[in-house]
Amino acid sequence: MARITPDAANPTAPVNVQEVLSPSEVSNAAALQICTQDATNTESWLQSNYWSLRWREADALYQSPPGILLWEGTTQPRANVNRFVVAETVNSIHPQIMNGLFYETPPFVLRPRPNLQQNTSRAISSIIATEFDQMQLRQEVDWGLFSALNFGTGIWKWGFKSYTKKTIKYEPVGNHVEIQSRLPNTPATVLETPDSMMYKKVVGEEDVHTPTFESKDIRYCLVDSGLKVPDIRKAKFIIDRMYLTYKDLEKLADEEYIEEDPKTGKQTLKKRYMLPDKEEIKSWFEPPKENPAHGPQSEANIVQGTAFVHHARPVFQKSTADPLDEPLEVLERWDNDKVITVLNRV
Repeated sequence: MARITPDAANPTAPVNVQEVLSPSEVSNAAALQICTQDATNTESWLQSNYWSLRWREADALYQSPPGILLWEGTTQPRANVNRFVVAETVNSIHPQIMNGLFYETPPFVLRPRPNLQQNTSRAISSIIATEFDQMQLRQEVDWGLFSALNFGTGIWKWGFKSYTKKTIKYEPVGNHVEIQSRLPNTPATVLETPDSMMYKKVVGEEDVHTPTFESKDIRYCLVDSGLKVPDIRKAKFIIDRMYLTYKDLEKLADEEYIEEDPKTGKQTLKKRYMLPDKEEIKSWFEPPKENPAHGPQSEANIVQGTAFVHHARPVFQKSTADPLDEPLEVLERWDNDKVITVLNRV
């Protein structure tokens, strides 16, 4: 059956206080209800305050689509020239800020303190620079900064993930032959053999532990509607609304984290997400397949108004014939005590 097995709880029912064991621990039923209802309420609040309309207006001002202008009192069109006032302003400020943040390579260098040697600070700076390159820090800051200049808000999400990835190496089938010279202080002669000139593919695994930093689209982030200061970290909750494919869910199923026992100090590697086996996940994309869930009007508001403002397809729409690349909605609710993840609001 190609359907996600729903939780026994009703997502729209009031949360039973007995299911909330502590600020950091809730039952599965309460977690589903809290995450789903917070997402629905925030989406309704955004709709009632026309936030999505303002985002489309900002897009229109930036792109300055041509309109149809007529001579007064006639039906004769007149010349119309686009005026990219907002685009010129944004595109002039944007590179200046980026150059100010990333003015050299590496962009950030540690300075040694009295109790830190120069070589140690250089080694730490090199490691941090490598991590920045792997997490594509400059590109993510660039995208988020553009959002901040154009929409007035930029949201970034940072974290740390551990996973296992496949590695492919090519090794020679056999070894070369070395012939020792009889002359003193003369290196050996290396002769290649048919086996040493043939290579085989060796597939292995490698444990990866790396920080993450990504720019988020503000249209898909649901922030506590009661937040009264311009600092997202002060919000009671934040919901990251993502649309993931089979490949993305497969990666989530492999993600792990290290849990340390506070009493014994023993560290245990555990799965980060409670997902079924990969065969069952794959069945969700088989006919009759699951469709991405969404709020009342949130997705429709993002799509509307695209006749004059041009973008790529919304992330919740199918853009390929590959059935494993179709999206499903994932809500990830963060607060100061816990993280709740809900798939397709069931």
